[in-house]
Amino acid sequence: MSTGKAQNDYLKESELREYVQRAQEFIENNPNSNEPDTKNILVDPLIDLLGWDKFRNEVKVEYKVDFGSRSGTYNVDYALLLEDVPVVFIETKRLGADITSHSKQAIKYGKAEDIKWVVATNGKRIEIFNTEKGKDRDSCLLKSIPLEKYLEEKDTLGLLSKKAISEDKLEEFDKKIRSKRKAIKNLKNSQKEVEEEISELIKDKVDEPIYDKIEGLTPTLVDDLIKRIEGKKDIDEKETTKPQPSDEVDIKDDVIEIDPEDTDNLSDDLSYVKFIQGEVGNENITGYWKDLLGFLIDKAITEQGMELRKLRRLIQVNIVEGKKTDTGYKYLSDADVSFQGKSASDTWEESLKILKELNESAKVEFQWRPKEEASYPGERGIIKWP
Repeated sequence: MSTGKAQNDYLKESELREYVQRAQEFIENNPNSNEPDTKNILVDPLIDLLGWDKFRNEVKVEYKVDFGSRSGTYNVDYALLLEDVPVVFIETKRLGADITSHSKQAIKYGKAEDIKWVVATNGKRIEIFNTEKGKDRDSCLLKSIPLEKYLEEKDTLGLLSKKAISEDKLEEFDKKIRSKRKAIKNLKNSQKEVEEEISELIKDKVDEPIYDKIEGLTPTLVDDLIKRIEGKKDIDEKETTKPQPSDEVDIKDDVIEIDPEDTDNLSDDLSYVKFIQGEVGNENITGYWKDLLGFLIDKAITEQGMELRKLRRLIQVNIVEGKKTDTGYKYLSDADVSFQGKSASDTWEESLKILKELNESAKVEFQWRPKEEASYPGERGIIKWP
């Protein structure tokens, strides 16, 4: 992802490319490496690439963090210093460990020492946090980047360099990203109101027969606008169209698991994907992504007795009473409502809200299409909750 300006020179592409290649080779040959090896072989070289000099005391290992007389002292794996003052904390876990579950620890260290920028990594992924933006992972998270996207995200990674930190470039990036997120959130929260305003505007400009034909396209127009602001590549996945023969590939043995709550990366990770099968509780779901969302909407209404107005407040999905099958709507006969389909990533995000509300578990198996734009072309993936 670009930082919104010309590519910066905080991190050399050739050096990063070599690092990624060597890191991937090491991970492939040593998939169960412990935390010390993860630090020595994967984290230390990256810190060097970012321009932090150990010989000038710019990198402190096992930096003591004082939580006061009651809680005692703990050590953060790395502290990066400017003029002997720590400005970035890095907390490392063993190769492949779930750093999501350890994020609170890293953020807690930062807050204890009033350190704004905190990084967590397991060698396969790096996450950047601004500890001033909240108390939990979601509110503090700035960016989550998997190893295979380090080159693509070179400019963002470069903002952790000594030079960029000293120039407050990470602060500038943080402000831009959070401003964008706020705009998207506001637009989503007022989506129905915006749709109505657009419909009224169009109605005043065209004759009634034409308006009747295009009225149902307004939700799609607003959805498209939101996705473009988000920067999603796959704006409208045509799930109702059967894949062409070139899209059909063999499912491989290895399965890539996607973080179910990684909102920063879901739009990319779940682009160009084909739904294989799903489970909610003990019930199986086949068909398309839309069928997963439909199953949960139906379950919420018919089994849990959820009122439609409550469901509409819970999820950002267009739902109408009765039967409607045009403009991407699907009818649920038991619930007697129709809902409009969304992209795979949006479908999962809205489904997750219902899963949490109903306290249900779910698992979805899918496959990335063999396209260059896909995160893992041809690979098989899985996403599950909890």
